[in-house]
Amino acid sequence: MGRDVAVELVDFNPEGSDYPWTSVWYNLGTIQATPAESDWQTLSVTIADPSSTSLPAGWGGYGAEDPVTFEPILPADRTFASVLASVDEVRFTTFVPGFFFGFTNFDVRYDNVTVAAVPEPATLSVLAGTGALLMRRRSR
Repeated sequence: MGRDVAVELVDFNPEGSDYPWTSVWYNLGTIQATPAESDWQTLSVTIADPSSTSLPAGWGGYGAEDPVTFEPILPADRTFASVLASVDEVRFTTFVPGFFFGFTNFDVRYDNVTVAAVPEPATLSVLAGTGALLMRRRSR
């Protein structure tokens, strides 16, 4: 049995919104229940362009809903870059934002969570431009 793990970058901005926050999220991958304590899995995502106004491939938005499909989307006045510029909280969750799932029947432990700047290929001396989220997890 597996469960998706998402990272959600949250900006609390209740003013003028029906939602308590706006966020962008990425499904890092599926974790599996394994019997051995030493079974670690590494999940990661790289944000290639934090100034992007549109959602990069694989990213979702939350803070409004599509009037036709009712799926979560970013509000019309928010962009990927505007959410990243004012992140208040980083969440690692098995609940993909805006969707409902049943409960997980195994424990999940996170270890060595890293948020780091990655140098741009052209300018190694500048630690800006891309960010990376790296997470290792162990199930029990």
